[in-house]
Amino acid sequence: MRTIAVSIIRNEADILETFVRYHLQMIERMIVINHRSVDLSPQILRSLKQEGLNLELDEDTSLDQPQSRALTCAMKRAARDLGADWVLPLDADEFLAVSDGGTVREAIESFPVDRVIRIPWRTYIPMPSDDVDEFNVLKRITHCRRAEHHQIFKVLVPAPLARRRRVALGFGSHQLSRRTVFGPRESPSVETDRLVLAHFPVRSGSQVATKAIMGWLACLARSDRSRKDNYHLKRIYDRFREGNPIGPEELSSMALVYAAGQRPVDTEVAFSPIRPERGDFVLRYGTESQCDPLAVLAQMGEEFAQAFGSIRRTSFLAGTLLRRHHDRPSKDA
Repeated sequence: MRTIAVSIIRNEADILETFVRYHLQMIERMIVINHRSVDLSPQILRSLKQEGLNLELDEDTSLDQPQSRALTCAMKRAARDLGADWVLPLDADEFLAVSDGGTVREAIESFPVDRVIRIPWRTYIPMPSDDVDEFNVLKRITHCRRAEHHQIFKVLVPAPLARRRRVALGFGSHQLSRRTVFGPRESPSVETDRLVLAHFPVRSGSQVATKAIMGWLACLARSDRSRKDNYHLKRIYDRFREGNPIGPEELSSMALVYAAGQRPVDTEVAFSPIRPERGDFVLRYGTESQCDPLAVLAQMGEEFAQAFGSIRRTSFLAGTLLRRHHDRPSKDA
């Protein structure tokens, strides 16, 4: 049984090495696509690959949010060309773990191969008492919500479904759908309680600001955006716009309400550290790395300005050609 993870990352240097080393203890291969990172993420990925880890690297330089498209292509390649039995789409802040003992492999081997497996999120909360000098997020952040306000799931896809024509991962990899003449139709699925995805969406002030800038501005640029998309990032983005530093207590509050919508928030947390299956590992790269939110803002501002300039030039050229056409004397004149 061969499981391959597919991921697209952008400016995740503070967690990326932990993410890769942790998962390659329990699955066979990872495909990681770097999307226009300005921090140390590309260097960290190259260093890990040079070590000999079973890591395949790719680049995506598109200006839009390519997550669904890029991960769907990677999923199909893993299932068709790389011998995957299961494909696991993962964000860099998600860590797969068992919830009832045993190993990840044993859990996956028990799943039906004709259904998408829906794995629940478990949100982890930074605490004011956390050791800020500990770079390994799994050792630093060890408390999670005692209960999720609104249970969110991510998918684990069996190869037979991944290989089907016209199937695609949805935005965020929360579902697998097949395109039909009547619109997208979600693939058959079943929920599991044997696995969880430990989710670390809030880790530091600079990481939060970077995530909000990238996510919310990219969301605003999407032509298919709905009013509810990325509302949690908008909240953080609005907080960033106030220009005040984010302290440890506020980080905890942000994590507690992350993706909670308008529901009442349960503030109880539980001590539940995530431990690697094969024991601890040493981090070697980027242990002082934090992305500068202003660098991300400058990059995205430049990208949007270039795109806007291109639209204006195209519009100007079209207008010029149209005026010339109207000003041209007709044959009957």
